[in-house]
Amino acid sequence: MEPNDDLPNTFAPFSAAEARQLGLSQEQLRGKAFAKVSQGIHRPVDWDFDLRDAARALSAQSPGAWISHVTAARIHGLILPPWLSDSNELHLSKPKALPEVRRTGITGHTVLACPDEVELNGDLWVSTRSRTWLDLARILPLNDLICLGDQLIRIPRPEFEDRNSPFATLDSLWKMVRRHSNLQGIVRAREALDLMRVGSDSAPETFMRLAMLDAGLPEPELQISLWNRPGSPRPMPDTGRGASPCNTTEPSTSTSCSGTATGAETRPLKPPAGPCWYSPGKTTPQALAKQSSKSKPPFGSPSWTTPLPRASPPMAEQERSST
Repeated sequence: MEPNDDLPNTFAPFSAAEARQLGLSQEQLRGKAFAKVSQGIHRPVDWDFDLRDAARALSAQSPGAWISHVTAARIHGLILPPWLSDSNELHLSKPKALPEVRRTGITGHTVLACPDEVELNGDLWVSTRSRTWLDLARILPLNDLICLGDQLIRIPRPEFEDRNSPFATLDSLWKMVRRHSNLQGIVRAREALDLMRVGSDSAPETFMRLAMLDAGLPEPELQISLWNRPGSPRPMPDTGRGASPCNTTEPSTSTSCSGTATGAETRPLKPPAGPCWYSPGKTTPQALAKQSSKSKPPFGSPSWTTPLPRASPPMAEQERSST
């Protein structure tokens, strides 16, 4: 009889403590039904990789530690650039009081974190969305960091979502940034906060707004109401200017700011009237020009089928990483 015939909870990786709770002996764990992933962690041989299952077992085997960085972003469902959106990297953070993480295929971080920056998400400890945003400031290009931040501060729509409050506010993010003034990536985090805006409902909306700023156009208003008539629909373009005839929605086939309409009539686009909305040192195209290189960081893609060692990321002033 295979060791897991009568153990329905062994369809995912499990820790050493969970193995004891399941009544599995060391002989059974060394049998054909299970494979050793890392010290104290096993998985069924027929298990198909699932990031959350892997993170849960890693969290259970690492008391005092929590899932962080790219792994936390994926668990939270945050917007990531294409080169990270399907990443199966496993990142684990620990406070300085605990030994460094030394597991094959795991990227470990020794960090300073406040109690309100870690939360229990279902059955695993993970960095909050706000702290995850800050952790990723060291590797994400500026525009991608702004996009991720816009996702956190946007006002949700209760009719489409199961919440009515944003994940974070600009004030709360600024407060967190100020208490981690020596963390690597903190300068980019400050730049991103200066350029983040409440009202971007998607990544294309954020990138369109940043492209307009980069092109030297005035900063647009977000989610403006065209009219407010009782009993009538309230169309809300993604971006626009109250006194400008040019309002946009994310990609539209009817009207565009290039001056081309859907009918036979075409006319050049006149610059919108009114003062430029740039705030010196904050929303200028020069600030956007500081965007870092978009090359892929030297992170591997650990597989819990065949764990492979990977190089450690750069050391931070208040964060040490180990693999």
